[in-house]
Amino acid sequence: MIGLAVAVGIGFAYFRDLGDASQMFLRVKRKNMIRFIRHEYQLLAIGLGAAVLMMLSYFLFDGGTGWLFWPSLLSVIVFYGFPWVYTFRIAKSDAYREILWHRPSQRIR
Repeated sequence: MIGLAVAVGIGFAYFRDLGDASQMFLRVKRKNMIRFIRHEYQLLAIGLGAAVLMMLSYFLFDGGTGWLFWPSLLSVIVFYGFPWVYTFRIAKSDAYREILWHRPSQRIR
């Protein structure tokens, strides 16, 4: 249950803060987006690790119910998959690179 909550929670934050399509419908603060970009790989490792623990507990230990597991797994795939594919494969823009390498002492142009 904890793995499910962590995986879906971090996945939703990733989808909300870095998914351009989701930003049309959800309000995103710039500081949250920059924080997620700077710590992206750490947060992805934690969230995907929690998803793996969720899957292991479901398949190996028969933990949880299918009506909760399968929709959660589908939402985790969408939450992590869409921003990663869009950000890293489609929209590698200069603005994204500038935000990524911005230091707090520098001004954003």
